[in-house]
Amino acid sequence: MLVCATIGLSACSLALPGGPATDDPDPAFGATALRLLELVNEARAEPRACGARGAFDATHPLELEPRLERAAQRHSDDMVNGGFFSHTGSDGSSPAERVAREGYAWAAVGETIAAGHSTPEWAVSAWLASDGHCAIIMGPRFTQLGAGVANLRWTLVFARPR
Repeated sequence: MLVCATIGLSACSLALPGGPATDDPDPAFGATALRLLELVNEARAEPRACGARGAFDATHPLELEPRLERAAQRHSDDMVNGGFFSHTGSDGSSPAERVAREGYAWAAVGETIAAGHSTPEWAVSAWLASDGHCAIIMGPRFTQLGAGVANLRWTLVFARPR
């Protein structure tokens, strides 16, 4: 299984087989997004060691945000439709650019992506086992979340508005 995290413009990429995106619940906070939010907030509710990224205190819960939800879902769809796995969109966009494109004025933005995990529980567990992903999930600078999944390409977008 693959995971990748970014804050700012760093990226990782790996070619993956394409295929059409499936219709997961729409960005109106479907069941998958709500479950991902629940799992992320459960993780944030307890102190956590994130390997080389250090120890994090428990922090406030995140809330779902529709514009972040759209950015996350569109990126998951883009990765599936384009047959790639990267924080860089098929149009060269960064996570911050995709969030801004949705009309969200951000003060902080981060993104985690994963591929191949069959459930939200498995995806979040893999992110928490990775130093960089864990640090993003536990980051107290973030207040809102958007989640997207298409054909096992998972995207979480974390942000704080200006």
